[in-house]
Amino acid sequence: MPMPTGLARAVGAGTLLVCLTASAHAAFDAEFAKGPCPLIADSAVARTFGLPANATIGHTNVKLAGLSCSFDWDDKHQLLVAKVRLQEKKSVKQAADAFERSTRSMTKEDMARAAEVLRQRMEKSGQNSSTKAAGNALIGAATREPIVFEDVRSVGDEARYDASDEGTLVVRKGKNIYRITAYYGAQMSGSRDLKHHKQWLQDTRVQRKQQAVELARAVLKAAR
Repeated sequence: MPMPTGLARAVGAGTLLVCLTASAHAAFDAEFAKGPCPLIADSAVARTFGLPANATIGHTNVKLAGLSCSFDWDDKHQLLVAKVRLQEKKSVKQAADAFERSTRSMTKEDMARAAEVLRQRMEKSGQNSSTKAAGNALIGAATREPIVFEDVRSVGDEARYDASDEGTLVVRKGKNIYRITAYYGAQMSGSRDLKHHKQWLQDTRVQRKQQAVELARAVLKAAR
């Protein structure tokens, strides 16, 4: 018998948040790799965003459950922040299944159900009180808002954009899954508190989405 949609979504969110919690514990195992990003050259990033000819892009490469490259550049007025993360699965089917699980939209009700399931698991896990408190705080933060993914056409084999927070484009190409965020434009002005930062993210959402798509196409072109 198929699982009811609401429960399926809650289980999907539960799986996602369990992975999120595990990633927090595994952060100490992160390996910082030196040298150019293996996924895309700095020059290609510069061309994608139309940076000045003399721009020097800073970047950080991290190996942790895949490979991620972060790029940054700024002057007095403009700012570039971008990140590309690659996870390679063992097969196309495994990648397609992982893509579907991790890009499922979730309502507030779905998230609340998933959070309750995870809290119950946390209580039964046998972890010490400080670990439980940290886990519950992470669960609460991750389930506070609904998750809304939008289908994106003509990028990879399939792609969806998570419009929440900074905005993440998830792209599957064969057995590879890419997670990409990007913003190039005016720096945030005025107050830097959380309320204004969230509003700034909302105001630049369309721009971030389009720029993430452009960077994704450049990354896929570099991978050919």
